[in-house]
Amino acid sequence: MLKHHFKGSPDAVTPHRRFLITVRSEPDGWFAEPTHAPRFIADLEMPS
Repeated sequence: MLKHHFKGSPDAVTPHRRFLITVRSEPDGWFAEPTHAPRFIADLEMPS
C-alpha cells in the first residue's frame, strides 16, 4: 500500500518473490491499456 509520503509496503501473501512495479498517472483508474508513460519503475525482490 502506498502512503501519502510515497513509502509503501506489500501487504499481500504470494509465493512470488520478484516483482516489477510500474506507476503511471492515468486520468481514470479503469483502463484496458496504459495511456501514459511510466513515472516510476522499480524491480522489487522480496527476501526469502
